[in-house]
Amino acid sequence: MTKKAKITVIIPVYNVEKFLRTCLDSVMNQTYQNLEIICVNEGSTDSSPEILKEYFEKDDRIIIINKENGGLSSARNAGLDAATGEYVAFLDSDDWISKNFCKELLKSIIKTHSDAAIAQTHYVYENRIEKNHYVNFFTHKKNKTKLISKIKNKQNIIYSCACWNKLYKRSIIEKYHLRFPEGLYIEDVPFNFAFTMISKQLCIVQNAILYYRQQNESIMVKAKNSTIPFDIFKIYEECEKYLVNIMEFSPKQKEYRKILDNFIIFNALGWLKTSNKKYRIDFVKKLKNRYSKINIQNNNYISISDKKIYNAIMYSTDIQDTIDLIVYGDIKDYLKKIEQYKDSKIVFWGASLFLEKCLECGNLKDFNIVGIVDKDIKKHGKHFSDIIYRHLKKLIR
Repeated sequence: MTKKAKITVIIPVYNVEKFLRTCLDSVMNQTYQNLEIICVNEGSTDSSPEILKEYFEKDDRIIIINKENGGLSSARNAGLDAATGEYVAFLDSDDWISKNFCKELLKSIIKTHSDAAIAQTHYVYENRIEKNHYVNFFTHKKNKTKLISKIKNKQNIIYSCACWNKLYKRSIIEKYHLRFPEGLYIEDVPFNFAFTMISKQLCIVQNAILYYRQQNESIMVKAKNSTIPFDIFKIYEECEKYLVNIMEFSPKQKEYRKILDNFIIFNALGWLKTSNKKYRIDFVKKLKNRYSKINIQNNNYISISDKKIYNAIMYSTDIQDTIDLIVYGDIKDYLKKIEQYKDSKIVFWGASLFLEKCLECGNLKDFNIVGIVDKDIKKHGKHFSDIIYRHLKKLIR
């Protein structure tokens, strides 16, 4: 492996004083040293700028870009505009990487002639670290690098969405001017979709690790009291632009269209189930409009159950009944199964989201709720706690 190849690591920074040192230390201490470390400070109001200055003074590989807060996509795009490395990695400033992250990913790219390399992801919670079995989805052989070139295998890379566990060839990014859409959630999707679609081959590496810190307020919690779920339609449009422009004359366009259609169907249903009740009717109306442009015939990527829900949405005469079927259908079926035990004490372990849906659809009226135990109710977000409390006031006796 040549030592001449430079890797640019782009790190957006916004009010992360608690985690920033861990992140920067993990990059500076990489076994592969030919790095360009671009830190994009997004108008931080805590001590993050001072920490960046401290590290800048002791490592000349660090470049600091100061700009107004424009969001994660804006910061990544600013980093891409300034990047000079042959390869690019994106790292969020509350995460960190294993010491061999850059070395192993670059080595695999060069050895296998791939366009990008993908690391394992370990999820970091307050009191534990969980290994993600994403890599094992493709291979169970220890320390085996898996090559991905067929479209049917690429779909799993596309659905994984994230850009922060990968090392990319920058020449491809610049050739097609790939950038992150600004002002949207799940902003990784169009970038990752386009790069994966363009690439001839990707490789999955088992001995390089991205440590992904899980914050208390997840995007699903935020979605409960916002219009975030509607971003899925804009994300689809951004992906569609890349599909049309890049694959205009390619026979592969139809296959990637099927993958994209499955993505919007599967994820839109997920967003619907986690969204705030007051937005669901408008969401389904927009979903119905989008679905009318999708051909599910002969699309083997779409599951049978999702096709059934697709048909329910497309041909429903009562939107609210359709929503109830999608959001509460599984829960109602499950509660029917345990009705025979309603005179017994039943413990639902780790079932906070399940409990919320039960309370929301009113199907616990025949059960006597004795109590709820949660070590840290704050982790669900204030809005979630309020939902639980509001419903329980009607039911506890």
